Amino acid sequence: MAKKPSSAPASGAPAFARSAPAGPRRSPKGGGGSSAKGALKLMVRVGIGFDAHRLVEGRALVLGGERIDYPRGLEGHSDGDALLHALTDALLGSVAAADIGALFPPGDPKWKDAESRLFVERAVSIVNERGYRVSSIDVVVIAEAPKLAPYVDSIRARLAGLLGITQADVGLKATTTDGMGFTGRGEGIAIQAVVTVTAKQRRPAAFAKLRRVSPEPGGRRREGA
Repeated sequence: MAKKPSSAPASGAPAFARSAPAGPRRSPKGGGGSSAKGALKLMVRVGIGFDAHRLVEGRALVLGGERIDYPRGLEGHSDGDALLHALTDALLGSVAAADIGALFPPGDPKWKDAESRLFVERAVSIVNERGYRVSSIDVVVIAEAPKLAPYVDSIRARLAGLLGITQADVGLKATTTDGMGFTGRGEGIAIQAVVTVTAKQRRPAAFAKLRRVSPEPGGRRREGA
């Protein structure tokens, strides 16, 4: 007599395998994930920015809005402040907005020799318009020279005032590449910036409408506010 095929899971398979649901899991209310209308608003978001400019004669060196004593400055359509440019892109990226080049085209005469703080101020307003506020930043300046240690505290204070946060929420450090690459040869300066933003509402309305579901003994589920 032929044996009936066994419905038990293969040897070594976990016990819960026999009850695993088939097909894709559905998101609440049949939504399609994070792109669905009314998706839960993220409480914390992060943006990353990068910029690099060539050092040239006949320009003042400005970093973070601070004038640095150095015989060369950063080339650029505006004041060439690569630190504030990287910070602007990080702010815009934190809320998935257009980048600095789209908002402030380098060929636009309006921004010729403009102070880069204007770019940061506009980026902060966009972050606010989208329901977030700046929480903290961290910036790395990559340059063989000049030495920035004497300027770190004053730059941090400037950035804190520009962003409306405390100086304790502003990270700033400088490093070299030990003579490697364009920064190591003294041809330019590169900047990396990371920004953290948080939702203005402690508990967004979309989140408040959801109800937590927790299991009870015996496999039943209990709903709570």
